[in-house]
Amino acid sequence: MFIKSVIDKYKNKFTVIMPIAAILEAMSEVDDIENFKGLKEHEIGKKFNVYAQEFGQKPFANSYVQRHTGENKIFLVKPAGEYLIQPNLLENCCKEDCNKLVHLILTNWKTLTSGRSTFLKEIEQKIDEKNNSEELSRYLKTQMIDAMKMFLGDAQIFEIFGYSILSVYFSTLGFSLRRFSTTFSNDGGIDIIAANCIYQLTLIADKRKIDADLKKLSTEPRIYLTKSITDKAKIELYHHSMVNEILTNEDLEEHFLGWLVNKDQKRGESHHLKKVLETILQECKKEFGML
Repeated sequence: MFIKSVIDKYKNKFTVIMPIAAILEAMSEVDDIENFKGLKEHEIGKKFNVYAQEFGQKPFANSYVQRHTGENKIFLVKPAGEYLIQPNLLENCCKEDCNKLVHLILTNWKTLTSGRSTFLKEIEQKIDEKNNSEELSRYLKTQMIDAMKMFLGDAQIFEIFGYSILSVYFSTLGFSLRRFSTTFSNDGGIDIIAANCIYQLTLIADKRKIDADLKKLSTEPRIYLTKSITDKAKIELYHHSMVNEILTNEDLEEHFLGWLVNKDQKRGESHHLKKVLETILQECKKEFGML
């Protein structure tokens, strides 16, 4: 069953996996799986919303199935008005297999939801506790990052971490940053918006990634924040007319976060570090599909 490998790959992506779960559940309930006609969009939406309510996710949107449907797509086909899973994925798949796969998907999401809830409560507890800024800084850079890796990829963590620190830093100077989308959404290359430029957050900045980024909104000035950059890419960025600055992860932790720590130490309270945690909490909820 090729469908099992697809499920393993996308099991933590709610909007991808739950339409598949809805169809598999319907397949497990019919008498003859070979003659299963598929589900209409509203039928998938109805089952999806049951799952969404159970796991605290946003309700169904038509794009969740439409963007994965077609001859060149991985998951779904729509031969006659109803959605079906790509036939090549269901080789040797019987009703009992469909039922087991649905159970696998839902069990994973119960575990994932419980773990995420515990993680978010831990952040809330840190916000409520009376910790000094150095303790919170260490927590941000080590324990919290390690905990986030259970639920988010490196690119997601870097973008959330970078945005949260920069937004609090600039708010103290009277400026604001906005992050409207999640990490892997179709945002046209806009990671963070400031008044006069775009902040481009890139985990690894190599020439291929930079060329792709700079083609998007090519007339808008930007500042790059990257965790890793090649020398060739750095030279190209420094000479590009639309790139104002290059920031590294070291700049993020030592200058921006360090500045906030010093600011809190002078105040005698962890005001700014807790603002960073509050922002991380909000952005994690966005990434988790809870907002």
